[in-house]
Amino acid sequence: MKIVLATYPYHKQRLKGGDHVLFDAVHAALKGDHQVLFADYRRPLSWLIRRLPGRMAQLAIWVLDLFLPIFYTIQILRNACRADVVIADSAVITSLGMLTGLFQGRHPPQIVPLINIDYTAYVAAVGARLPLRRRLELRLRARWQRRSATRYPGVAVSTFVESTFSGKGLPLLATIENVVLGVSVESERFVAEGPVRLVYAGSNDYFGKGIDVLQAVASHGIEVHTYTPVPYPGLIHHSPLVRQALMSELPSYSLMLFPSRYESFGLIAVEAMALGVPVLMRKTGIGLVLEKYLPECIMGDDASPHDWVERCRFIVANRVRIAEKARQFSRRYLDADRFSTEWRALVNRLALSDEA
Repeated sequence: MKIVLATYPYHKQRLKGGDHVLFDAVHAALKGDHQVLFADYRRPLSWLIRRLPGRMAQLAIWVLDLFLPIFYTIQILRNACRADVVIADSAVITSLGMLTGLFQGRHPPQIVPLINIDYTAYVAAVGARLPLRRRLELRLRARWQRRSATRYPGVAVSTFVESTFSGKGLPLLATIENVVLGVSVESERFVAEGPVRLVYAGSNDYFGKGIDVLQAVASHGIEVHTYTPVPYPGLIHHSPLVRQALMSELPSYSLMLFPSRYESFGLIAVEAMALGVPVLMRKTGIGLVLEKYLPECIMGDDASPHDWVERCRFIVANRVRIAEKARQFSRRYLDADRFSTEWRALVNRLALSDEA
């Protein structure tokens, strides 16, 4: 079968997130048995935008990217109309009924959204705290995602996404929990010594990622290092690193502070735990499962800054025990064979249904 993978387009390599790592894992799982290609996104009117003054160019890019799912979907269908299956980030798949003319009578591919974020759940978690422009963008994406889900059931990347998606009565094709590649719990890892140093790595979504919590913890005299696109007052800023470079840095920290208000999975948190770095997070993404194994690593939504600080100090004081339990917990997400087997079985199922 010919399979096209369409992930969310990032324009700078160092800003690529866990969604790209996920698509790389899907590619690795399927390439042995199928022809697997990546689709590239080209922003419309780029030649004109480059001629605009700075602020006008930024505004034009924002307006165009509000409709990125439509533009990208059209490009996918034009370039992949001879594919058997298109596996695409659900952020870039819309209700495609109006676009079937692009196939011009040819047999259309099966569309499989990869649901690595439930936009409706995300808006419910952080929407009221976001700027109007961001709220508008997310509400549009949530609407597109709900519409496409009724026509194209997707694959949830975690039991947490499955719970929020199915809770709204939206159909799912399958749940295949994400996998972490390139990290082994068997390796010897350096356990951070000396002063307490906390770390956060991720996007600069201020309220969504809980950066306000990071600042509150830092205000109590604790070092908090961040690997984010932009710096924040009170936090020790480092530029984002490519994944392997970041993996080399993480073990030098005492604890990963990950106060995100919404995560579909939390890839960086699993990577940190596999490297022997405890993680303190909310009950979102893998936190839904982690709570059963390490309840001391989960904070409630109503926790105060003082609660976060005290829990950080507790985990650091018991770091060796908690780090080992966290490493053992991460094993369930390091099983590449499990991930590959489930994806191959799903694609084989799609092939049989297509033949029928």
